[in-house]
Amino acid sequence: MITLFQLFSFCTVVEEGSFRSAAEKMYISQPSVSQHISNLEKYFNVSLFDRQKRKIRVTPEGRLLYDVAREILERLDQVKEQITEIRSFSHGNISLGCSNYAGKYILPPIISEYMETFPGVRISIHTGTWSDLVSALKRNEIELALAERELRLNFDTNVRFHCIGQDDLVFISSPEHPLAGERFPAELLVENMVINYSYGSFLSTYFEDFLLQHQLKTSRTIDVDNFEIAKDLVIKGIGISLASRLSIKHELEENTLTILDIEDVKDFNFEIFAMYHTTLGLSYAGWELLKLFQKIIPCMSSSRGIDPSGNPG
Repeated sequence: MITLFQLFSFCTVVEEGSFRSAAEKMYISQPSVSQHISNLEKYFNVSLFDRQKRKIRVTPEGRLLYDVAREILERLDQVKEQITEIRSFSHGNISLGCSNYAGKYILPPIISEYMETFPGVRISIHTGTWSDLVSALKRNEIELALAERELRLNFDTNVRFHCIGQDDLVFISSPEHPLAGERFPAELLVENMVINYSYGSFLSTYFEDFLLQHQLKTSRTIDVDNFEIAKDLVIKGIGISLASRLSIKHELEENTLTILDIEDVKDFNFEIFAMYHTTLGLSYAGWELLKLFQKIIPCMSSSRGIDPSGNPG
């Protein structure tokens, strides 16, 4: 078995013209250089040098080995430079997918930290629903996606799912609403105007599930397809609505919204997933971004907020 260091020693002898000069350049002993050359000659069963009193001359076999060995060493140097570039992110691209919720309330601080550490990476961000993002991953249109799980959707075997955390679901109202500050049964909730979500919003599926579990039916609703609109309507005192705790963090701090205290409502939350293609995996840039997801998202809570969770496999 030959080694790269033996090939390097041989090339250095050829280029320096003597064993002694090669040893001095490599900062090793001359007997060590001689041993490396001897091992190569034994391996190939040839003489690599014609040795004279004060000069050495490369044999035809030695010239052939030198050309190949020099090419191997130069290619390895190129690979080393490319690996350094990848690890330092002097260039690169990553196509990221996210839901509207993740894009507004989760991604900004993560992208900010990522770009401070890896300013050379170009990021493109595409938004869509859970189904949209899974389809885009399968078509290799995006590399990594971040989204809240929608109910009644199955996990696709072509996509790897990592549960990064959970966000609480809460019912909200303006601080002036009659139910604000009171503890009340869920039945009383639907007697009020409810700002509901139209089909296609992930919050609509969780609200429907809540109604089914408590055997309730709304009587007065305003349906919207945008959470920001729902939030504004609630702030103006028009009705109550469902929201994630993280998405109302600012409004809670400003006291423009309050969380309603409903009896027998426990562990009402949803999971947040990072997703990538099972076979294609992630680039180095993608893995670094996934590591930031795992580092930052569990810490983005307000009181309870987002908590670490497990991996569904």
